[in-house]
Amino acid sequence: MMYSDAFISAVFCPPTGAWEGVPDRLSDSVFQTLKEIGVNRIFAYGMDDRPETVERTFRQCEKYQIGYLPCVPASREYLRILPGDNGEKPWDALTEEEKDALDDRFVQQIRRYTSYPAFAGITFTDECGYLAFDGVAHAKRVFDKKFPGYEFHANFFSYSISDEIFWGGMAFHGRPDALDAMQLPFSLSGDLEIKFENRFRYYDRLVEGLLSKAPFEVISQDKYPFEEFWPTVPTSVHTALFELNAYFKLKSMKYRSRFYNFMQVGQWFKAGRRMTFGEMALQINVTVAYGAAGFAWFPGVFPLDWRNEEAMAEGRNGGAAFIDMSGNPTQFVPWVKALNDFMKPFACDLLESTLLGVASYGVYDNGFNWETVKTLPDSECIYHGQLPDMLRYTESGLKAQCSNQIMVATFVNNGKKRYYVVNLSSVYDNTVKLTLPGTGYEVQEMDRAYFIDSTIETTLKPGCALFIDHKGEKSEKITPNL
Repeated sequence: MMYSDAFISAVFCPPTGAWEGVPDRLSDSVFQTLKEIGVNRIFAYGMDDRPETVERTFRQCEKYQIGYLPCVPASREYLRILPGDNGEKPWDALTEEEKDALDDRFVQQIRRYTSYPAFAGITFTDECGYLAFDGVAHAKRVFDKKFPGYEFHANFFSYSISDEIFWGGMAFHGRPDALDAMQLPFSLSGDLEIKFENRFRYYDRLVEGLLSKAPFEVISQDKYPFEEFWPTVPTSVHTALFELNAYFKLKSMKYRSRFYNFMQVGQWFKAGRRMTFGEMALQINVTVAYGAAGFAWFPGVFPLDWRNEEAMAEGRNGGAAFIDMSGNPTQFVPWVKALNDFMKPFACDLLESTLLGVASYGVYDNGFNWETVKTLPDSECIYHGQLPDMLRYTESGLKAQCSNQIMVATFVNNGKKRYYVVNLSSVYDNTVKLTLPGTGYEVQEMDRAYFIDSTIETTLKPGCALFIDHKGEKSEKITPNL
């Protein structure tokens, strides 16, 4: 739909009106800040769903040319898998007449927003479980019939889950008893047992459980790679940053959809580690390298839900989000503006290109010794230089020398290759020499653009990338080799 020449850039946790001592954050300054860093969608998920907030958000989004994707109350009825507190039936217990009546409410609730120029679709759900998928898929088919061309967002959680989260979503987190009285369609045992070595078996059963039921034009997941999982390894990167980007790219290719990845904006919980520019750059550039359609930023605006949480004190005062609890921009704004400005010149080209696959060169060093670190609990989740086997590509024709590990993604557009080269260290500069096949290339780095014949010698800052566009002779017909 909208903004086809730019990456999806959505904030999860929207601006809010004045609320119990929290100032109004629906101001021009807030929306101008979001616009400057490339935000083009606002997901309405959050606790300020007052009609006046929704109305003002639509008006501000129209003013700043940002798409707004509201939530509607009827969505919750499709997601209900247990009886409600007031005796409301779960979705699968509704009669056909009750489902028809729900569909009518759902359509009417959305229709009240379609006259707003900034209406871009709906934020349907976040991190629901397997048992809700029939309801989600039904709602998606109703939505497609009545609102073609608009977006429907239903975000997945990652593979770092428990049995209760698999079935019931994040609402069941910490509630192992919630499933006791329920009949489950299959057992999470054997090769579906939820443990790390089975992650792509049970996770694939989960994801296919929804994607196979209805067409989803956009898909996403969230796993934040720089949380403080290992306090003694403050430069660790969770391997899911690579694995889940690769996995969702493959799903997007299978279902002809677009995928985006949720980006971590700071540390919202109290943590010893602080997010660095290299980490912000790394998560963005790895996502781009795997052919994503863009990003969702969490938290975009610091959420009201956490306004009084003791553990969130640092986060709400600038340690997380683009806009803090007082409505002020944080340190992450200039970081993402710089990265967005870097990507602007080639975003359209890359979005129109086909990913052939990725490869790595060099030895990974991110400030820790793997032989020591691998003895830690769950250390298999720490990235230490091994890209996943998914989407590996060895026919780029590129040769590389580097002082640290780089990732090279090869794309093709109109018969010509493009390369996206990422410094995989979030800590160290990387001195890189690249020799490319053929001649005539345009190179885009963070702070400069230039032409070369066939050799590049440069230094990539931590987590940073460069984009190489072959302007020379047309290549032979190229097809993915995945």
